[in-house]
Amino acid sequence: MKEESNNTKKLSLDKKQIILLVFLIFLILIFSVFLYVRKNRNSDTKQDQGEEKIVSELEDEEDLGESLEEENVEEDIEESTPESSKSTTPSKPSESKEPKKPVEEKTPEKPDPPKPLTPREQVESLWTPDATSVIIDSKETITINGTKYLTVTVRRGTLKVGDTLKQTGICGIVPDVSTKVRRMIKAGKLVNSATVSESVGIAMDNDYFYKRATFGTDMQLATKVKLKVYVFTKEEGNSKEQSVVNNQGYLLSFVPEDPSGRTFITGNGTPVISQPIKPGEVAEIEVKKFIMLGGPALYEPGTRIKVKDQNTNEQIGIAVITGYPPCPHK
Repeated sequence: MKEESNNTKKLSLDKKQIILLVFLIFLILIFSVFLYVRKNRNSDTKQDQGEEKIVSELEDEEDLGESLEEENVEEDIEESTPESSKSTTPSKPSESKEPKKPVEEKTPEKPDPPKPLTPREQVESLWTPDATSVIIDSKETITINGTKYLTVTVRRGTLKVGDTLKQTGICGIVPDVSTKVRRMIKAGKLVNSATVSESVGIAMDNDYFYKRATFGTDMQLATKVKLKVYVFTKEEGNSKEQSVVNNQGYLLSFVPEDPSGRTFITGNGTPVISQPIKPGEVAEIEVKKFIMLGGPALYEPGTRIKVKDQNTNEQIGIAVITGYPPCPHK
């Protein structure tokens, strides 16, 4: 019986111990939970403080940037203000600053002046390159169906129906005459135009031209002409060395020449020269008593002229018609 009671006591003590142990475990658990909660609270507080610190630093940086921008704007305003005041209000030049040097304006380069023409070029430059007047040679008169036609050959230019043929007289002594080409036939058929070397029949209103051997759209009958003459040098083919002085030593022939090289008429005359023309020189002269062999020819300013020596038939120079002397009685 005693042994059973002792065991019961032992058991009872064991229960107490168990209860105490459980209680201690419970306390340990509570204490650990408390520590855990406290620790989390401290970490959350630190995290919140760190976030607040970061936010405050960012806000400080934004405030600093805004203040810098405001300072820059104020500086720009301060810098622009004196410039605008300078542009609007005249400022007195400061003695310390050096005066600005005037900007040198670049002058445009002047083109090189043209080279002076040589004596020969002075004559050649006046030649008419393309004559506008027409020259025709007449042959015979024929009548077809009651209409009188003059058979002509075109020597220069183009002759057309409706063209005015005219001839300027000599100082009013020979009258100025003109007529129109009314009709034109070729090989029995009506045509409107004829060019160089073509032979056609033309019907006109003025019978005066039916009697002319040579005429054109702008004829000038001339017994005197004004020329600009250039005398060749020995190197250019002039065998004589003496100057041309009022036809002394020379019998000159002045030959009008078409730009194509065809010669229409030869004229001889006495040159009126006020001063000697040496080889290689150019001079203005007049030719009086111009004898036109073969009938009237077209003489107009710009007509090129060959100057020949009648004794040798050698060309000793060139010339150009520059005009006609005034009529003596006008």
